[in-house]
Amino acid sequence: MSGPLDAPALAPAPGPVPGPVLAPAGEPPVRMAQTGTAPGSVATEAGPTPTSRNEAATAAPASAPPNLVDLLDELRQPPPPPPVSMLPQTAGWPVLGLLLLLALAFAVRSGRRRRRADAWRREALAALAQAGDDPAAVAPILRRAALTARPRQAVAGLSGERWLAFLDETAGAPPERSGGFAHGPGRALLHGPYDGRGASAPGLGALAARWVRRVKAEGAR
Repeated sequence: MSGPLDAPALAPAPGPVPGPVLAPAGEPPVRMAQTGTAPGSVATEAGPTPTSRNEAATAAPASAPPNLVDLLDELRQPPPPPPVSMLPQTAGWPVLGLLLLLALAFAVRSGRRRRRADAWRREALAALAQAGDDPAAVAPILRRAALTARPRQAVAGLSGERWLAFLDETAGAPPERSGGFAHGPGRALLHGPYDGRGASAPGLGALAARWVRRVKAEGAR
């Protein structure tokens, strides 16, 4: 006798049957993988949980913007600059210094040469200061000064009126003030040195000193 009826074996739950999925033209169809979702169920997209959001907020706190005090605290004193050298850094300064030294040496040499050239003037003026207005003392002083300032051949043969005219021409005075020797106190040089009276000629010493200062030395020996 047959036993109780065997219950029919349960068939597995029907799932989605993989089938072809339409693909763009020119490409082979793609089969969808079989999933375990039951028919009629809707798949939901997984999203972040509240716990994960709290952890993310704790892990990346918002940074506050820097304020002025913090920026001032970060300032540092700059290092001091290197000391400035006192030596010239370019070649122009040594060249300029050399030119200045040469100019100074030339000026000193010219000054000494001029001083030596004018030594006779200083000697003549000192002698005239002691001679005063005495024609006998003034005459030889003017003759020596003229022989030093001008060529000997132009002075040695002069006497009398020609000597006085020479002194007026070389005195360097303007025309309206010339003639002090031929028509002024200088006429005492004609006879004063030889009369032996020792009479003075007022203004002769000043006239002779002015001639010594103004005469231009030409061809001095």
